[in-house]
Amino acid sequence: MISKARMVVPGGSFEGCDGWASPMVAQDRDVIHFTFSPAPLLMVSRTKDRIKKAAAAMELGGQAPVWLTLAQTNVKYSTNFTDDFMMFEDTTAGVMRADRCVAAVQRLYREAGGRVLDEWPVDKVEPGRPLITLKGPRGDVQARALVICTGPWAATVLEPLGVRLPLRSVRTQALFWKNKKFPSASFVDLTTSNYLYGLPALDSADCYKVGQHTGVVTTPGDADPDLSSLTESTLPYFNRFFPLDGDKPSGTERCWYTVSPDGECIMDRCPKHPNIIFATGFTGTGFKLAPTVGNILAGMVLGRDHGFDVSPFGAARFDNFKTQYRLNSKY
Repeated sequence: MISKARMVVPGGSFEGCDGWASPMVAQDRDVIHFTFSPAPLLMVSRTKDRIKKAAAAMELGGQAPVWLTLAQTNVKYSTNFTDDFMMFEDTTAGVMRADRCVAAVQRLYREAGGRVLDEWPVDKVEPGRPLITLKGPRGDVQARALVICTGPWAATVLEPLGVRLPLRSVRTQALFWKNKKFPSASFVDLTTSNYLYGLPALDSADCYKVGQHTGVVTTPGDADPDLSSLTESTLPYFNRFFPLDGDKPSGTERCWYTVSPDGECIMDRCPKHPNIIFATGFTGTGFKLAPTVGNILAGMVLGRDHGFDVSPFGAARFDNFKTQYRLNSKY
């Protein structure tokens, strides 16, 4: 679930944190049922260390992984995994309906007296104390504090404010595959850092959504890159191990990752402008973390205790960063 209201900026989005929304969403059972669809997560890997680390992370969160044998997995999921795989289930997992999440939080925000400015281009951020000014063709907006969560446009937006981050904007895609046999479950293969994933395509009848956690580095606003090599490297895996219909997907959907050097997010204040806070570099995981991140950012804005030590996510860890890096997953 997301806890941010959005304003559109040239080529992207300008998101303001509404961390108040996360506890409201958590208390609204109708919202939860509306935005979340249960879908057990099947986690597999040919790399023992990776899947053990994922299982440990799940246990740290208070849930016990359900370890499966090869035979149990292939029977239950109609898959064709081989004996070099290890696998477990997270039976508490599910799929978030992104459009419904945004609509639900915006509704709660409006009910609390807030105003959502969508399709409101922002050309410039003018820092100041006590007021910051957002300038654009539809008018100016002023506020005492600002949270910037502009995804792949973050580096461009933050640089005039004195913040330079070694971020990469990565264009990637998901493939939609006709499916009649694989159950309504989500899936991740952690064998490599560019892991493969799948989940029910809830808004596309009889389809399963699959992809690979990698992409092509590009600059927002440039011509869309050719992603055919990404498709070609994804197809053989799902053709071999999954009971999907046909040997090719029926459609594609493009999206963005904003990638930090270590694959972890960056949350911090602008050193020169302490009433401007930013969060970026979530490397493809930001949406699902939004309720907690929103609560943290709201605490930073309001000067209240949010209960987390966010110092490991500060921008200072990249002050002396000079080397090249590649896209890595959280695992």
